[in-house]
Amino acid sequence: MGCLIFVISSFGVLGSLRENVCLLKTYKYLLLLTLIFELICGLIGFAFWPEVKKMVDRNLSVAIEKYTSNSDLRNMIDKLQRELECCGSLTIDDWDSNPYFSCKNIESYRSCGVPWSCCLRKYERNRQCGYGVRKNRVHVKLSNEIYTIGCLDKGFEFFKNNLMLVAGLAVAFTLPLIIGIFMIHIFIQQILAQLTKVNKEKIYL
Repeated sequence: MGCLIFVISSFGVLGSLRENVCLLKTYKYLLLLTLIFELICGLIGFAFWPEVKKMVDRNLSVAIEKYTSNSDLRNMIDKLQRELECCGSLTIDDWDSNPYFSCKNIESYRSCGVPWSCCLRKYERNRQCGYGVRKNRVHVKLSNEIYTIGCLDKGFEFFKNNLMLVAGLAVAFTLPLIIGIFMIHIFIQQILAQLTKVNKEKIYL
């Protein structure tokens, strides 16, 4: 992505420095393609909403499975669960896919538990607060101990509740591209006007 941005930006920089119409036009069309690509991605996201949900669920499930072996995924999951106040992808039982938290692994001290980031904020200081918590669901009301809603539902609920903010951010990200394309078009017209003027003066001379 960084290389792509560098290449696209090079056309704009070199075209502006040399006042080269060909490079500037290439830059303008590349920005236009980027804008169209962003719009298509947004439309596909809305059109194939169930598929997007499945894809996010799949990725979260993989992250949960590798929670104990991959520190980057662990930090991401912990941050997600803390910020959204959720646990698992769809349900708290998604943690059964992790061998350490699985209820089948009775030898593990984390068996039938969830990570500390699933615990309510008042228990978060205790990093063992979620261990074995799913064993006691018959005797204990889990909602008093941990977050019981999956992160997928919480995430989509967040987007739904902040729809205006999301729309504002989408516009904010596309606006610089639109302004850039418009300004490059004006710059190209100015260069062409100057070239036409110079050519006319040469003919008269």
